[in-house]
Amino acid sequence: MDGGFRAVIFDYRGVIAGPSAEGEGLRVYPQMVAALDRLAAHGLRLGCITNNTRGAPGDAAVLARFEQVVESARVGLRKPDPRIFALMGELLDLRPQACLYLDDIAANCAGAASIGMHAIKVESPEQALGELGAVLGMAFDRPAD
Repeated sequence: MDGGFRAVIFDYRGVIAGPSAEGEGLRVYPQMVAALDRLAAHGLRLGCITNNTRGAPGDAAVLARFEQVVESARVGLRKPDPRIFALMGELLDLRPQACLYLDDIAANCAGAASIGMHAIKVESPEQALGELGAVLGMAFDRPAD
């Protein structure tokens, strides 16, 4: 793998889960869950920084894949405050430079980047996995829905 990255940290809503096809509620993106499993199989540690993890069917099974989950309401910090990203680094016992961060909000990516994390602004699961794959030197296949 390129870059010396040891962890990939994700936002939840907008990256792992998003609007359902019916437009009501949330659904977990299967290609993102498959990517979590592939990243873990390649020895990368997984973290999640989120404002709220509730709302999509299957949330508990997805959240169980993360070594650390930092929920802003529980720690008293909100993205894009750089301290929430630093907290994740401390919990993982990693320097920020060893972490990749994915979020669908540009200000949150800027907060992560301000402490040295490599940030990817997510527009869609396909775009995110393409950029993540390019940075890590990995390919991510899209599973069937």
